[in-house]
Amino acid sequence: MFQIGESLREARTRRGLTPADVHNAIRIRERYLTALEEERWEMLPGEAYVRGFLKTYADFLGRGRINPRPNISVGTDSGCGLIWATLTRSWK
Repeated sequence: MFQIGESLREARTRRGLTPADVHNAIRIRERYLTALEEERWEMLPGEAYVRGFLKTYADFLGRGRINPRPNISVGTDSGCGLIWATLTRSWK
């Protein structure tokens, strides 16, 4: 199964970047970058932020084919499943 967090972390580390480097470049707090990489959706502020953070982070890493409007409900298991279903089709 496609794991968005693992993919983001691998892309970041391949480029030799730390979370602090990414924060300085795109101004997303390190704790939110870590939450995205660890797929800890409950630590993120809400759906709109998740969409924006995913798109911004993916664009920065050169993986900008993420669908910026996934149908999600952050903080629920079914919501996470919907994230994967949407992103699997649009980010390869």
